[in-house]
Amino acid sequence: MPSYSESEESSITLQLLSAGALSALFIVLNLIGLGFTALKETPEFWTNGGGYPIWLRETVLESYYPGLIAVFLIQTLATIACIYTFFKHGSGAALLGLLGLAPPWLMFLVTVGVLIANNIWNLINNNPLHWHPG
Repeated sequence: MPSYSESEESSITLQLLSAGALSALFIVLNLIGLGFTALKETPEFWTNGGGYPIWLRETVLESYYPGLIAVFLIQTLATIACIYTFFKHGSGAALLGLLGLAPPWLMFLVTVGVLIANNIWNLINNNPLHWHPG
């Protein structure tokens, strides 16, 4: 096992914590996006019969696509930064960052998959592409 100086150990610890925090942040953002997608694609959510508050419907309506795009762009930048750092400096923390970004990317793909599946279902049922009752 290689021996590291105290400053190197501190740097490695900080890099590991940063990679973990980055992964946790994106997991939380993707959980919010997945929750919004589940609400958005539930027909009862858009009617008064569903019992959902109007403020929540308006929040989902106004922030869904901008939030989805923002998460995609920020995750993409983080992924590019980790890839660049890994190849430029051979940083193990960058590799850990990439591994930590795998679950958020999987969650993002599930979110987009649900969105696309619902739109295909709408088209099959002769409804407009982004149709919701209400």
